[in-house]
Amino acid sequence: MKTLHEMIKDLTGIDVEKNKISKYLEYEALDLEDANLRWADLQGAKLWCADLRYADF
Repeated sequence: MKTLHEMIKDLTGIDVEKNKISKYLEYEALDLEDANLRWADLQGAKLWCADLRYADF
């Protein structure tokens, strides 16, 4: 399973610091429409404002 840090590097070739990703996501919503979260590790994720109506778990 890849982290966001690894995924960004794989897709762009840019190595972004993990703390910058965390800071960014504190203020920006992530659109996961059509994302397959069946094997996602969401332990510790703060999902209190997440719209999970159509999430495929």
